[in-house]
Amino acid sequence: MTAGEKIKKRMEEWGIVPKKTMGQNFLADDGVYGKIAGSLGGGGTVVEIGAGLGTLTDCLAEKYKEVIAIEKDDLLAFKLKEFYKDKKNIVIEENDVLRFNPKKFGLDLKPYDVAGNIPYYLTARLLRTIFTTWHLPKRMVLTTQNEVARRITASPPDMSMLAVLAQYFSTPSIIMAIPAEAFIPPPEINSAVVLFEFNKKIQPPDFSKKMFSVAKTGFSRKRGQLINTLSAGLQMPKEKISDVLAKNSIDPKQRAETLTVEQWQNITVSLFPR
Repeated sequence: MTAGEKIKKRMEEWGIVPKKTMGQNFLADDGVYGKIAGSLGGGGTVVEIGAGLGTLTDCLAEKYKEVIAIEKDDLLAFKLKEFYKDKKNIVIEENDVLRFNPKKFGLDLKPYDVAGNIPYYLTARLLRTIFTTWHLPKRMVLTTQNEVARRITASPPDMSMLAVLAQYFSTPSIIMAIPAEAFIPPPEINSAVVLFEFNKKIQPPDFSKKMFSVAKTGFSRKRGQLINTLSAGLQMPKEKISDVLAKNSIDPKQRAETLTVEQWQNITVSLFPR
């Protein structure tokens, strides 16, 4: 049975009508599922965000000893629990992923992966939550809006705060484009699969917090020059900001979108010497 056939069958049998308010567009392309599964290592534990009708859950359960599938929709969660009640390696967690407690499942003590088809309205908040409040996974594969995927993987001069956040904690890359017609029902926009590899050495939380505060200040005024945005936002004299930028070979007239993550780290070190 193909993914599309499986989705239509479960929608009919379970009485499911996709809710636009919850961003419910069910992926119906077997090739995409194969790409997602192939990009994950398998073996131990995986957290699935937005289990939906269980089509990705089925794939993950073949590769992992433990699948923790999070689903916010109460009807879907109920149907999933019934459907998988005899599957020993699948746990259905009815919850809002933004309120999900990884420690409940011991994810702060063991390696794990993350996979999911993410509602478009949720992507930025979800990434901030995972990067800043979860024990980081080994790898993560998410399907999201194509525009958001491009923002996450951008490089200067097209950086954004979302790109700084994602690229500080991980190495993200787009591994596959998905046309809108691959979903039931089809959304109005195309999607992409993003692979996040967590292979970077992360600075202590106090430094990370300072760096993100500095970067957020830099992005606070659209197309604003760094010397102006940083001086006003950090309440520091322009002379000091100019000296810091010059020390790091950065033109004071540059915009935040032109800086790399490494440059934001260097600016933070210069502003707040340890």
